[in-house]
Order: sequence, then C-alpha cells, then structure tokens
Amino acid sequence: MCKYKDAEDKYTQCIELDPISDQAAIYYCNRAFAHLKQENFQLAINDCTEATKVSPNFSKAYYRRATAHCSLNHWKDAVKDFLKASQLSPDDKDAKQKYDWAVKEKKYRDFGATIDSGTSIETIKWETIPVEPTYNGPALNDEKDLTLEWVIGLMNYLKEEKRFHKKYVIRMIKMLIAFYKKQPTLIEIEVPEGSSITVCGDVHGQFYDLLHIFETNGKPSPSNPYLFNGDFVDRGSFSIEVILTLFAWNLLYPKSFHLNRGNHEASQLNMLYGYSKYLN
Repeated sequence: MCKYKDAEDKYTQCIELDPISDQAAIYYCNRAFAHLKQENFQLAINDCTEATKVSPNFSKAYYRRATAHCSLNHWKDAVKDFLKASQLSPDDKDAKQKYDWAVKEKKYRDFGATIDSGTSIETIKWETIPVEPTYNGPALNDEKDLTLEWVIGLMNYLKEEKRFHKKYVIRMIKMLIAFYKKQPTLIEIEVPEGSSITVCGDVHGQFYDLLHIFETNGKPSPSNPYLFNGDFVDRGSFSIEVILTLFAWNLLYPKSFHLNRGNHEASQLNMLYGYSKYLN
C-alpha cells in the first residue's frame, strides 16, 4: 500500500509542474490508478475526470473511471465510460469485454431492484428447502450436529470441491446471525500468560492456504485459539469454501475462534473483486 501512496505523491508533484498538457492527462490517470489500488474510488473518479478535460480522447482515463464507478455501484456511469473507452480504442478487447460485463451487471441489478420484495435470509424457512436424494454431504439439521467431527467433515467435503447444500448453508448463516445478535460490538480477548493466539489476515478466498494454516499450526480448539482479521473473500477462487469453513469453526468454538470484519466484507468491494459473482 505504501508504494501507491508514494506514487500518488509523485504524480501530484508532476501535475503541479504541468497541469494542462496532454502529459498532465497521463499524470492524472496514473494518480487515479494509485487511488484505485488504495481503494479511494471517488478520488480516482475525480482524477480521471480531470484527465478527460485535458485530453478528451484519452481512452484509459474513461476505462479507469469506469472501474472506479463499478466499485461504487455506479453502473450507469460505468457502462457509459466503458463504452467510451471501447469506442476510442476499438482494438482493446478488454475494454469491450468490460463494457459487455457492465451492461449485464446493470441489467441484473436493475431487475433485482424492480422485483425486490424485501425478503431477508432471516425470513427464509430453511426447514422447507428440499434436499435431493443424491446429496451425500454434511447435514446441519440441529445445533447438536455441529461437532468437531462435523466441521472436519465439512472441510474435507469442500476440499473435494463439492457443494454444501444450500439448505444447510442457510441454516448455518441463521445460526451465526442469532449468535452475533447477542454479541457486543467490541469483544476483548484475553490471552493468558504462557499461552498464545494465532492471528491471520487476508485469506482472500485461498481455501487451500487456509487448510495449510490449520495443518501447520494445528486445528482450532479452546487451547489453540485463532483470530482472523477480515478479508476472508474476494480475489481467490474459493471464497465460498473459506467463509463456510470460518463460519463453522466460529460456531463450534465461539470463545476461541474469532472473526473480525474487514473492508472486503462489503458488497461494493465484493462486486469489484469477485465474491459477488458466486452469490448470483
């Protein structure tokens, strides 16, 4: 992160020396990229807008502004900017693909907003969801089912890239919601003298890395506590597997397995970095 802040400062100096030439448009656009990497999306939009004022046909500025709009859920603006970028650079296949993707996302979200009935997962009756006779994975019908053997069985099942049934996914999430509603906003964790706690960060959908952590450092237990500091999903290809595993351990050992919410536990970043596509 520090290098992008340094880059931002350097480009600011360049802009101050040369604010109106075509070269300035490049400075603005490059500073926008630094803002994007620091997830300062509105600042990226502002810089790309300045770049287009200096150089109206600078396709990269429209492309990067569209990217920032996506992260802020500004789908109408994202579609407009990706289209402009693809028109200015007709040989840029990526710009055309991003335009087509943004159009689909906008239609999907417009449709969702139209039909939204306000249904939440808390109102879903998980008991009524049918389970196919062919399903042979873990079941979670009762809280008593949640044992150490069950959690390990779930991890092994997910390791084989099989799908945990949606009925039990919803059941697990409803159990977790009920648990967290009883928790304070701030939880103080005491680590007794002579003992330790493992702190992990930024798993980012890397399920097999998560399994490796448990293999090398030991499975979670009351005597082997863990704290995961957010960014459980996005970027990696196994975000669902990661979050289900973390939820299961959290429910099994609520006093010794802790989860902090990170900035990637937010819908806007999920749309930008990949997790949301697995939820559709």
